[in-house]
Amino acid sequence: MSDDADPFLLPAGDVDTTFDVDLTSETVLLEGEDLTALETYDLETHQYIFDADRLRSSGVDFEEGSVLWISGLALRRVNSVEERGSTLVVDTEFASLNEAISDGTVGWDADLGFTSSYTSEQFDRVAAEDSVLGSSNSLGVSPASSTVALADVAVTNRAGEVMGRPTFQRVQNGDREVLQLEFTQGTTDYVFGLTPMGDEVRLKAEMTSPSGSEANLRFTGIGTAKAVRATGQVEYADSELTAMDVEANQLEGEIEIDIAAAGSGVEEETEIPLPGGFMFRHIFMVGAIPITVTTSIELKARINVVSNASATATSRFSFGGDTGFVYDGTEVVPEAAIGTLKIDPESADSGAYFGQPVHAGFGIIFPRVSISVFDQLLIPYVQVGMALNTSLSWGPVCKRSYIQLIVQAGYDLTILGVNLAAHETTLAEETTEGDQEGCE
Repeated sequence: MSDDADPFLLPAGDVDTTFDVDLTSETVLLEGEDLTALETYDLETHQYIFDADRLRSSGVDFEEGSVLWISGLALRRVNSVEERGSTLVVDTEFASLNEAISDGTVGWDADLGFTSSYTSEQFDRVAAEDSVLGSSNSLGVSPASSTVALADVAVTNRAGEVMGRPTFQRVQNGDREVLQLEFTQGTTDYVFGLTPMGDEVRLKAEMTSPSGSEANLRFTGIGTAKAVRATGQVEYADSELTAMDVEANQLEGEIEIDIAAAGSGVEEETEIPLPGGFMFRHIFMVGAIPITVTTSIELKARINVVSNASATATSRFSFGGDTGFVYDGTEVVPEAAIGTLKIDPESADSGAYFGQPVHAGFGIIFPRVSISVFDQLLIPYVQVGMALNTSLSWGPVCKRSYIQLIVQAGYDLTILGVNLAAHETTLAEETTEGDQEGCE
């Protein structure tokens, strides 16, 4: 067993936590020295293999139907226990926190800074599973088949189609380190750069097709986002969730989006969530519970700019506020205090031969924050989406630009023991029409 800690595990002193709970009678909690009995595990099948003698010497005993809680790693219900030679093979199924906790309070308050040491897998390897502790953990135990080489990582769109095989690199820009991802699809180059700066991160996202090729376009997004403060409190009584307040606060930033497409001669619609290796991942322990917060990026583009046509637009976006969800024992209520939601459009224009429609749209979702308990998403996402569109239509002739800034979130309380979920809740929205010409 290795003593290496997970590279993304926040020091205990950086997080204020509360873990004051009573466990149910069927729960077996493995922690401290008892964890040395765990030899390996599989993230896909949730099978756990223990050294049988070490378990016995620790006085640990669980059976079919027990709730197995491995501190910092897993919460599962035991389906079967089989002794194979010197090992004990345990197959499991999902268990929620209310099956393990009868009464008590779990809480956290963490300021999550941006440093290069907290990028997922530190660009050296990428977790094949988006699991809570990735390919290594504070136990020093590696899961089976947990990592893949960067060469095997593909950027895919929402339809699952491979967009390209990215390259990851660290680029020095003055005294700052830029974490950069690049890939190419056809004639289009995608470049994403993140510059960690402690309490904020600088983003540059660029989608270009160079002059001289069939297409000639440039979509650019440049700006900054503040580090998120993650807070939460969960309360149980008689193995029931009685209250919850989970928040992603200090969601602040400024982004400028610019569109320039001239004679691109292409029609394309793309949504690209970047691969797991290009995000910030913070993990912290609340008692025996691992909490994971990730901050990532998505890109959206829609292009319909025929040959001999053009489209340009620019807009700045500003946002700031607190977001989250509250559960009072019966229902979930979104909680948002968005103090800043501002769109500042500049000029937009489009042109084409008679009868040829034009549309160019570019959007960035950043930051997109998710919060997981164990390996289950509690807040699948809280995200800020910015979109800039410019178009030309005929009959009658209408040139217009449309700009949107929207804050959305989702929740899933299954891991807490309540069957309530919402995949898309709009917390705040601002839209505006930019330049218009000839539109009725």
